[in-house]
Amino acid sequence: MKFKVFTGLATLLIFISLVSCAKDVKPETEAVRDTKADVKEPTKLDIQFRPVYDLSTHLTLKSYLGDSIHYTSEYLTTPESIQAEIEFLADEGITYPKLLHAEILARHHYRFEDAVIQRIFNFTDWYDQHAVRLLRYNPQSLNSYERENLRRLEKIIYEYYPLNYWD
Repeated sequence: MKFKVFTGLATLLIFISLVSCAKDVKPETEAVRDTKADVKEPTKLDIQFRPVYDLSTHLTLKSYLGDSIHYTSEYLTTPESIQAEIEFLADEGITYPKLLHAEILARHHYRFEDAVIQRIFNFTDWYDQHAVRLLRYNPQSLNSYERENLRRLEKIIYEYYPLNYWD
């Protein structure tokens, strides 16, 4: 019985202290408003971070098929899981065929002029930036599937996205 009374009193005291603390909260002061005015607008990199990171996560998790099959139309359809990211970065010239094309090159230590594409691959687990600096891209390292897939993707890119692909 004494324990129930004690816990009831303790709960009441906590409630009273919370209510009194809430009364002590003062409205926003001029100083606080001034610091909010100092907050900078997000940069283009800040705005692009989430879609870039999500695309790199997709590339990290998906199986790489460019070296073992010929891409057909079924492989060129943008997966629903990254549709929003591709659409968000469309103004930067990012398309799914461009991403697949770049993936093949990235798997062979290619360094991209396109900053957005480069950032996408920098975030993947398998793209080794150190190796890119040391090894350099060598087209001779591509197998026959990769060469054919690059040719097919370039044809699609030129045909459907002629103005926004090449650096």
